[in-house]
Amino acid sequence: MPKVLTVGEPLVVFASQEQDATLSEAQTFKKYPAGAELNVAVGIAKLGYECEYITQIGDDPFGVFLRSELKKAGVGTKYVRQVKTGPTGIQFKQLVTKGDPNTIYYRRHSAATQVTVESFETVKIHSNDFVHITGIFPAISTGARQLTDYLINEARSAGATITFDPNLRPSLWADENTMITNINSLALAANIVMPGLKEGQLLTGQQEPDDIANFYLQQCPAILAVIIKLGPEGAYLKLREKSGTVIPGFTVSRVIDTVGAGDGFDVGVLMGMMAGKSLPDAVTRGNAIGAMAIQKQGDNEGYPNKQQLETFLM
Repeated sequence: MPKVLTVGEPLVVFASQEQDATLSEAQTFKKYPAGAELNVAVGIAKLGYECEYITQIGDDPFGVFLRSELKKAGVGTKYVRQVKTGPTGIQFKQLVTKGDPNTIYYRRHSAATQVTVESFETVKIHSNDFVHITGIFPAISTGARQLTDYLINEARSAGATITFDPNLRPSLWADENTMITNINSLALAANIVMPGLKEGQLLTGQQEPDDIANFYLQQCPAILAVIIKLGPEGAYLKLREKSGTVIPGFTVSRVIDTVGAGDGFDVGVLMGMMAGKSLPDAVTRGNAIGAMAIQKQGDNEGYPNKQQLETFLM
């Protein structure tokens, strides 16, 4: 059976519970695990597929909490290392009724920033596996970028499928040009590239989805498809040597929390490919999980199990 491997920094999030109060005003917070790659891992496991999460966390109460939550979610933890050399990263997140919440991170010098390739040379990748990479983890430290490159090379050698979501975080990079150069180099090492429309426009200098897709497809023959997230409109899919097409999104009655929707989309695409679906069908599942995600509070609380997804698609 195929599995997903993903590498990232998990965070303990403290989400305010007073609607629209600023973080300086909020008094009550709810604790839960988050992080783009963690969201993908949890989503894959919830759908009944195997996922191994590669990371390094602090030997502290927050690290204990994260390991426990990963196990509870069914995510593999054999590549989760706890170390005493740095703390587990945390985030504070505002509760809002519309739009994106204000967030504050405390992750500088965290355990995850201190990863080394040598610590993860036991990671095993097989030809039918999927290795999911984002642009967040390689930005947090030199060691994290080296580990990302190592896993990409291992995946290539094994013949595994590499999926890449830019997940741009400008604050983690020295400047915009550095970010664009590094993110594009990672995209060109992948088989499936999945930027949001605004991300694609910034990264390529192109405005239209077809031109964004061509930017990557024309540079790297290993890229099988570019999938551009269009928000409520769905996603633009372009396969190599084929015309691009918009895969329609789903209408929802209300939007509660947009955080984690893009990661949920990635979950749907990965799940579809693991299940042997065509890429258009996989993208439809991505659109569906993204739509389900925004209807619940929390980064991954709205992700479905397999039956819930199939019911939503009916």
